[in-house]
Amino acid sequence: MTPRMIENRVPQVKSNNQTLEIISHLEAWNDLRALDVQIEWTVENLIPKGGISLIIGRGGVGKTFVALQIAQAIGNGTQVFGLDTIPSKVFYIDFENPEPVIVSRLKMLGGAENIHFLRGFSENFKAPKLDSKDWEDYMKLPKDSVIIIDTLRSSQGGDENGSRDMSIVLEHLKILRETGFTIIVLHHTPKSSDTVSKGSSAIVDLADNELSLSVNKENQIKGAGKYYFGNEHGKTRYEKFSLHLDFVPREAFVVAKDPRGKHLEKIHEILVAKGPMNKSELVTEVKKIINIGEKRARTLIDEEKGTLWQVEREGGGNTQMVTALKKDEPPILDLPKLKEPQTLQEDETELQDELPENEDVEDDTNHFGPTEFNEDGTPIL
Repeated sequence: MTPRMIENRVPQVKSNNQTLEIISHLEAWNDLRALDVQIEWTVENLIPKGGISLIIGRGGVGKTFVALQIAQAIGNGTQVFGLDTIPSKVFYIDFENPEPVIVSRLKMLGGAENIHFLRGFSENFKAPKLDSKDWEDYMKLPKDSVIIIDTLRSSQGGDENGSRDMSIVLEHLKILRETGFTIIVLHHTPKSSDTVSKGSSAIVDLADNELSLSVNKENQIKGAGKYYFGNEHGKTRYEKFSLHLDFVPREAFVVAKDPRGKHLEKIHEILVAKGPMNKSELVTEVKKIINIGEKRARTLIDEEKGTLWQVEREGGGNTQMVTALKKDEPPILDLPKLKEPQTLQEDETELQDELPENEDVEDDTNHFGPTEFNEDGTPIL
């Protein structure tokens, strides 16, 4: 390669004036930090305003039913699952459900204001696919509205296992988000998991909040609701939050008591009474007093580390000591220690020292809720 060829391949360095001009358009750390911006919740602690939230679950678990309850509460400006909402217009984009089925669910839930349906097979106006040239029609909807898409698989014509296809769909959703919409997308899980999104990892990577709806297994907390709903097991850019739900036949999902709170209180009481404890000894005590398995006991202790108690290694060894925190103490954040500032010369020396010498396919049609019932009216799971 000739010197001229090399010169042509090397990008031209901008002048100092051009560099300063670019920097003048950037945002400084402290300027952003000084902004008076707060996270707003369309549904308190559950659906962030101006975010893309996924509601994932197996076909038939109740994703559509939950989404309809959320839509009803947002449209009416009422609570859902005991959580406050910001009143907003809601547009339910339905690519999945037959008209008689969706109508029966709406009759079951009762009246609602400010909610409109765009259906993928409507005779009047068909909802555009998210990867079609007409997807921009959604931009014409009122700003600050909530858009619910049921489901991701049916809302586009690409391969949900292909990162390129899914990136296009999610990029369109991100544009809607940046325009001012709050997005909720219903999506399936594979047969192998109740809490992992099906398809390309781009789906979760480009979303802001992943909520899973799943049936509580027998080996989970005894006494909990039949369903779990939240982002404890998924990706989120926000605080973790979850609910336990029951389904009242012919009515709706309702909040069930979460027995975890009772268990956490009891663990805290043990620590307050006995003082700092070796973690293994605490697990043994918790198993005996609360009557839960060792794995569950360790999970509870680890989940609330830094909020109800702190866990520290004793003397730099492997022994972990658990100490109760007072209820009014702020959470302890496990942050990395910062290096002390160094002079430029020290940094250069250190840098010099570091230089080296030389998815599966399944039939998971969304039935949007418990669809079969026992004689006593309870859902068949």
